[in-house]
Amino acid sequence: MKKDNESDDCTTPGNQKSDTKSIKNSLWSEILTKRDNAGDDSAASVAKFFSTALLQNIASEAIKSLEINVKVKTPTQGNLTTILRNLKASFKEENLVLVLGAGISLDYKIPTWNELLRRLLARALQDTNENQQMVATLFNQVFGPNALIAARYLKLHFDNTKFPLEKEIQKVLYEFYDNTESQTLKAIKKLCISAGKAPGLDSVITYNYDDILEQTLQNADVGIKFKIISKTGQHAKNDELPIYHVHGHLPLNGKFEIDDSLVLSDESYHRQYMDLYHWSNMVQLNKFKDNNCLFIGHSFTDPNLRRLLDAAKKLRGNDLRPHYLIKCRHSKKDVVDNINRILRDSSAELAENFDNIDNIASSLLDTVHKFEEIDANSFGVNVIWIDDFKEIGPILTELTQ
Repeated sequence: MKKDNESDDCTTPGNQKSDTKSIKNSLWSEILTKRDNAGDDSAASVAKFFSTALLQNIASEAIKSLEINVKVKTPTQGNLTTILRNLKASFKEENLVLVLGAGISLDYKIPTWNELLRRLLARALQDTNENQQMVATLFNQVFGPNALIAARYLKLHFDNTKFPLEKEIQKVLYEFYDNTESQTLKAIKKLCISAGKAPGLDSVITYNYDDILEQTLQNADVGIKFKIISKTGQHAKNDELPIYHVHGHLPLNGKFEIDDSLVLSDESYHRQYMDLYHWSNMVQLNKFKDNNCLFIGHSFTDPNLRRLLDAAKKLRGNDLRPHYLIKCRHSKKDVVDNINRILRDSSAELAENFDNIDNIASSLLDTVHKFEEIDANSFGVNVIWIDDFKEIGPILTELTQ
């Protein structure tokens, strides 16, 4: 199998068509051979071969097709030993940046983005309809409104009330907050303790509104100096660890300003996206370009993040160490459950001939993991695959050993 960073310089569109045709012919030949050997040319038999031989081969051929068509130069996916060596070196050189996503806060019962919008929408609808509670409860389940539409509605709704949107978000954000320290935050805290000393983190970038990391650092009682930066004009001192809240900051306790620094609706997102010189874009672009970043708790679907990584990669070149993304593999059980759900909703003939669900699930998992790996590699990011989120803590702890 060809490595991710190897390019097919000799491959032309014509060759790709020939390869695809060869794959199809080979697949047909295998199916027909199996049918002939079975001595049964009934429609049911053919359907069965399609559901087994064809579907079992499609994932491996899809992976090959992905590798044939990807021409971008990408970093080699090293093994965990090599990855940890690179991350340790970056940490020792004070060049490592932690980039935190929503997954970091889930252990603390902080809602995901979509869940946050659903709860806010329920609160807003309670104020606008006579059947308040029932409508608020059922609306999301029945209609499941688009997240962007819901966010814009919420911005417009709360702008016309006496309750600031930021205050409503804060209430929902910490409504079920559980301050039991997670193993992941405990390991991140250990990385942050050396701020202003050597070795230590360069900085932390977070896309979360919450201040769970800051609370963790304050409760450590070892005098960790840090500076929250959530808008233009704020700067960290030399002995302070910068924590950049690039989508805004809403602390559990204490006051916060009611301004336009919070990124929630598509209007605020577009404003940030369009302004290349927006302070948050400049911070991210510079860190992605000059430092080595470790992404934790990210889905890697944010358009602005992808745009900035793309721009940074062009400026960065291919000679520096890659960035890294810790990503949990998809659950085989979930894939099998989804296949069974699809079969329940499909024709009976398809369902009764689909008798190799476990193998199909494995093939689908191989395909999606390779797909996501190639996607990350194209931005100069290597994937650190884990099977359980509990593995994140030990990986981070290893960096300080």
